[in-house]
Order: sequence, then C-alpha cells, then structure tokens
Amino acid sequence: MNLKKVQFKDEESLKKQLDKEQNFHLQFTICKKNNKYLRSIVEQCIVNNNFYGISFQIDKEFYSFNNLFYLNELIVKLLSAGKRIGLWGIPECAIRMLLGGYVYMRFIQNRIPEEYIFDNTKIKVFLLECENCCERALCLGVGSKNKDGFKPHYISNKIVQERKTKHKVFEMTSAHLCSKYEEFIRYCTSKDNYITNRRLYFATNIDFGSEHSYDARFIFMCDFLMQKDYKKEFDFLRKQCINTTYVDYIDSMACIEKISQIAYSIAEKNNVLRESFYIYSPESYGSNLLKDFEINYCIPKSNDMKFIGVGIDVIEEEIVSYKLYFRSSSSFLASYLEPFDLDILRVNAKLHYMVLRLDKDQNYLAYKIEILITHQDFIFFKKLIDNYEYFDANFEELGIYNIAIEIERENITKINIYHRNYLNEKRPYAI
Repeated sequence: MNLKKVQFKDEESLKKQLDKEQNFHLQFTICKKNNKYLRSIVEQCIVNNNFYGISFQIDKEFYSFNNLFYLNELIVKLLSAGKRIGLWGIPECAIRMLLGGYVYMRFIQNRIPEEYIFDNTKIKVFLLECENCCERALCLGVGSKNKDGFKPHYISNKIVQERKTKHKVFEMTSAHLCSKYEEFIRYCTSKDNYITNRRLYFATNIDFGSEHSYDARFIFMCDFLMQKDYKKEFDFLRKQCINTTYVDYIDSMACIEKISQIAYSIAEKNNVLRESFYIYSPESYGSNLLKDFEINYCIPKSNDMKFIGVGIDVIEEEIVSYKLYFRSSSSFLASYLEPFDLDILRVNAKLHYMVLRLDKDQNYLAYKIEILITHQDFIFFKKLIDNYEYFDANFEELGIYNIAIEIERENITKINIYHRNYLNEKRPYAI
C-alpha cells in the first residue's frame, strides 16, 4: 500500500498531483496552514478511481476538540464513496465522540491499518475535555496525565487486572442488586472484553417527591459494537435480567443501522425492582425507533431537539413509563431552567439532553434535562445538591459527568447525579 504526502501550491497543482498518482492512499496532516484545502481535497479524491483512502493526522495546533467536528461530514462522504479512512493524533474515545455511534462503526470497519500510521506519533492534540474526563487516570491516549505521547486508546490486560484489585463489593441493602452488580463487574472486566466500550455507572438520587425516584441503582452501557457482537451482549443480559422478554424485544431490533448504544439499569425502592432498557440510534434512523417500540406519541418537530433514543421502565413484565431522548443545545434548554435560577449557558459543554417521560399509556408526564458537566460547572448546582461538599471535594475520583434534573408540573421532583465510583470504603466502586 502506498502512502503519499500531499504537496501543492494551490488547488490546480493539487489536482495535477492527484491525477498522476496510481493506486494510492493519501496522507494528510490537518493544521492551520493547509486546513482550507481539505474540503477540495476530499471532493477531488472521491471522484478519483485511483484513490483508495486518506489518513488524517491531527496537528497539535488544533488544540480544541470543537475545531474538528467538520471532519464528521467529510468522513461520511468518503465512507459513502467506498474510501478507507485513517485518523491519528486523537484518542479512540475522541474519535467516537467526533463521529457518533453509527459512523464510528462504519469507520472502524474501513479503517486504514495501524501499520500505516504516521511517523511522528508524538504529535498530539490537547483536548480540553480531557481535564475532567473520568477515564483520565486510566487513559493511554493523549488525555493521559503522564502526557507521554499518543498511544491507541484501549484498556490493556494489565489495566484490567489493576482495576479488579480496586473494586469493592457493591455494598447496599439489596442483596439482589449486590449480586447483580458483581456479575456485571466480572463481565465488564473479563479478559476477552477489555477492548469493548462497556461502562458501569451509579445514579445518586435526590428526591423531591417523585414516584420515579429510586435510591439504589446502577447502569450498564455498551456502545459502538459491530453488528455481529451484539449477540454476546444480549445473551449476557438475558442471564442477568428479570424481565427477559424485553431483552428479546430489543435484540430483535439490533443491527448496525439502528443502534449506536444499548443500556440497561436496575433500581430498587421499597423492595420493588425496576429494570430499564435503552436503545440509542444514529440520526439516520431517528424516529423510526418510535415505530419499533410502538410509541404513538408525536415528538416535537424542531431542529433544536434531535431525537436519539428510547428508554422503557419495566416492573414485573409491565412497562410503567417511556423515556424519549433528544440532543439539544444550551441556548435551547436555557429557558426551561431559568425559573429555577439555573443558567445553563455558563456550563462549558454546549450540547446536552432533553428527556420526555411518558406514562404507561404514552401520555406526557414530565421532562428531564441531563447536563454534561465539568468540575468548574459543578458549583452552579450547589443549592440543589445534598452533601454538595462531599461531591465537590471528590469530583474527579467520583467520575461525575452528568446531572439530570426532572421537572413535573413546573416543580423539580428529582435530581440524579451520574458517576462512576465512590471514595468511601463502605460504598461501591465501579468501572
């Protein structure tokens, strides 16, 4: 396989360069100097039959992750034209965020192999998001605290074994949830699973009188899988779930065109166990998920609310509520939080989530705003959070990444803090 560096003075010289090459992969460093030519390069390469693919190296000048989002559109065009892609200089987690689930799955199926990586592997992009990433202590990519240069972002066997020694028993009053959590830990850290993107989260609940509040809950998430790999996930969930009918139901939908992420959670309150099942989809599939779940609710037709997923809450084989997930901007969500003296525009992240909760008959009940936060943002929610000082002091170790505020009849009825682990030895640890 040939890798050719692009050398040109203007777009005309570029065209001549490309026309004379035979059976080549293009090597292109994205930096301020040549970034303006990139769209033209992609358009010319797409129609060039001698061109098989392009390897992008992200230069350190592109220090902000926000500078890279335009690559999504270009990579989609290249993939749609049957071209192969390489993308180097940012960790795998950043590539997943950049492309989204469906495009990422297409990307890794057509990725230029690692042996064709650029010579200068120490060029790296500093992502501002890395400062507060709950994976930073374990990151082997550019977000690593030791800053030792770019490495592929996956979790090695050594890291898996170190993680196992740190996990404490999931100590809570529910023996059932304790047992379940241990099974999920073993599955997520098993030797043959360490590269797959699986995570466990806890939800600390602050209840203001919601019937949907649960004081004991953990969440399992798995995303960016190849179509053939979903069978293993669903087989595992069938062994662990109470309401296996809904695992079968979601399994029947699973294919690369429909799913970018699956999730499962189990919660307990007053000896009642509630399971939740989630599917998140690429925008290309979008509202078709409503038909799959036989949901008749008319979702808002708005550019400010991008429909991305469905969740169902199940108790004793019966659906008790539905949740519809939308991706929305801070500017759109700001007015919903103004009555509670919360200014989401001060939060660093600019994209968050709006969730509509429906009852079992698919009537609207409440809405929830899930806010992606960094430590610097946490103080804006101080007045809402019990034991704020504990969470604030241990923010990074706790791996807090999201605050969800649920509003029903113009009142906040509950708040969830989503996080990865606890410092307290008598509390559970999670990956």
